[in-house]
Amino acid sequence: MKMQIYLLLFVACLTGISNATVLVHYNFDDISGTTVTDTASGLYDATLGSYSQTGQTGSYTTVGAGKYDDGIGFYSSNGSGSGGWALADTAPVLGRSFTFSFWINTDRWTNSAWATYAVAASGAKMVIYSNTDAGVGTGLTARLYDYSATDAIPCVTSKLATMGVNAESNVWHHVAAVVTDLADITLYVDGVQYLSGSSTSGYGAGTANMDGLKLGGRFGANGSNNKYVSGSMDDFAIFDTALNAEQIADIYESSMPIPEPATMCLLACGLAMVSSRKNGKK
Repeated sequence: MKMQIYLLLFVACLTGISNATVLVHYNFDDISGTTVTDTASGLYDATLGSYSQTGQTGSYTTVGAGKYDDGIGFYSSNGSGSGGWALADTAPVLGRSFTFSFWINTDRWTNSAWATYAVAASGAKMVIYSNTDAGVGTGLTARLYDYSATDAIPCVTSKLATMGVNAESNVWHHVAAVVTDLADITLYVDGVQYLSGSSTSGYGAGTANMDGLKLGGRFGANGSNNKYVSGSMDDFAIFDTALNAEQIADIYESSMPIPEPATMCLLACGLAMVSSRKNGKK
């Protein structure tokens, strides 16, 4: 009964997101072999992979403690040419506004890409990565830029979300990157906003002419400079709209993951029935 109440409350919190479609969702609870199921549409399943150079180790783990139930774990001994990843060879063509949302847990905040998106048909590339900014600190940032060399989409980089490496390591952090009209990118870490900056510094998506969605690193051939992460990820989702601060806070403060579309529909119906019964008793 308590879980049902939590579910209904979560749906109530997300009523402001009712006009947003979840285009991709990996809860990492439905991994079969090396396939990570896309529970949103089923169109963008990802494949797990890893590569280890001589003397270096790269790997992934599929069963372990996530933020909610199981998560996915990535390990890279050097953060560059050896690592583990989840790769969807095709990804949705995003519009001019969209949102990436996921949870991470790590003790390595430098030189690694958590999520990389590049689709020629959308005209955009985006990477969310750990980074060190001299004189500012170490933490997370996000970068949006043009897929081609025409610079039709101005390169924008969010201001660095400074993380206290010692105090903030080995705990779960919610990360959301919100793109508005392909001109502005706002990064949220644990509900705190970091607005777009004018800097064009930061890691690119890697090798050119590679389309898709990659978690755990950026694009590139095995053994190249892929900026692999070490840490865990859970509840990854892409929304087809720019969520606002209140909606991001609803996800961050929730005690449960983003429901699958079918579950959301059933819960919404249940919420409507509960509301109807309450109104009938008045």
